Formats: sequence, structure tokens, C-alpha cells
Amino acid sequence: MKLGDIITATSGFSEQRIVKFFTQVGGVAPADIWLDSDISDIIERKNYWWREKRFTFSTALSTPYYDLVAGGTPIAADFKQIVNLYWLRSAGKHTQLEYVSNSDEKQRCLNSGTIGSPQKYFVNPNSNTQLVIWPQADAVYPMAGMYIAGYVRPSNGNAGTIPLIPTQFHYVPLLQFQKRIFLYLFGENDPRYTTVKAELEGSPFKADGTQDIIGAYHKLDMFQDFSQEAESQRPLAVPRQRAEGREV
Repeated sequence: MKLGDIITATSGFSEQRIVKFFTQVGGVAPADIWLDSDISDIIERKNYWWREKRFTFSTALSTPYYDLVAGGTPIAADFKQIVNLYWLRSAGKHTQLEYVSNSDEKQRCLNSGTIGSPQKYFVNPNSNTQLVIWPQADAVYPMAGMYIAGYVRPSNGNAGTIPLIPTQFHYVPLLQFQKRIFLYLFGENDPRYTTVKAELEGSPFKADGTQDIIGAYHKLDMFQDFSQEAESQRPLAVPRQRAEGREV
């Protein structure tokens, strides 16, 4: 389903009572902003399995900073949160970098001019989309990692498909958007609003988090150490500590 399909369907149900709300000015309509907010809210409720993505890049000589969303071809345009980072070594081996969580150690890394092979990483305190790799690379190293994706409006606007959310659940943002519009237009006692609200509460994306698809998401624990857990569990949390240079 495309974003425009949701706009079209909802504007039809609303009997065009607020035409200006659906009319684009400068390429964006108020309805577009509401729709973006609703889809982002659905995606951000939990770290569902379909939000986990892989990214790759190569280090540059004497470069500590790597922006994941900048440039014409970003490394990870929908980056939201880092999961892990690996140095891809030869002979099929890869070394997991240690995630730095301590503020003092981050300061030491940022102030250090040390050159060498990748050992540690963290998200730049001054940017939520930029990774810092320590030490600064003394060569070109291939890197790969996993991250949690967030909502980014498609580059082709309403002609773009709903991002991230699996196709079988595209009805959820449609219901969520209709619920918002019908409440605004007709009030909470109108049957159009109450019907959509009841359907939405029966979906696997309830806003209060009391109902979810079994196995559809991993709980995020920002402070749990996953470094010793089985790889098959594929945790989505940023670890508090990792063994430096651990090869897997």
C-alpha cells in the first residue's frame, strides 16, 4: 500500500469535509504530516524484528567519524539505533568491535589521535546518526553492522510504499489515520470513529502495547550485556560491554 492510497481512501470516507486538509501546498499537505506522525508512532512502539537491518561501509584513513545518513547514497538512511559493528577480516573471520558506553572513555577516544585497526565504536554525542570508530584507521577496513531502522518518508512522497511495516500489516496505518481524521471531523460518538477504533484495538499494534504478534519483536534492554549470548538469539540491544577484539 502506498501513502497516497491511505490519503485517498480517508479523504473519500470523510466526504471531503476538510478539503484544505488534504490539499498540498509546496508539495506537502497537513494530512501528510499527520500520516507521517501516525506511521512513525506505529513503527517506534517496539523494536519489531522487521526493523533490524544490516549496513556496510569501509573506513577511511585517519577518519574517526562516519555519518550513516548523510550524502547522496547514505550508508543507512533510516538509521535509528546501532546494534553492533564488525570488522570484516580475511579468511571468513570477523571481529566484533567493543561498544563504548562510558562517557569518560568516549571523551578519551574523541581526544585521541591514535592510529590503528578498529577496536571500539560509539555514537557521536553531538550527532545521533554519526559513528565514531577508535582508533582512527591506518588502512581501509571493511565494516558491517546491524541497526534498528526508523521511519523516513519515501523520497517519492505519497507515491512511495509504506516503509518498514510488512505488507500484511499495512491496514494498521490506514485504520490509525482514519481514526484520527474521524475523531477530528465527527467526534468520539460517531459510528465511523467507534468502528475504526474497535478494529484498530484488535490489531497487533495496539498503542498500549498489551497485544502483539508472538515473536514479532525483540524487547530492547539498553543496559543488558548480550556479549556472551548465543548468536542465534540475534539480540537487538546495544551492549553495555563487549570483549575487545572478540572473533566469531
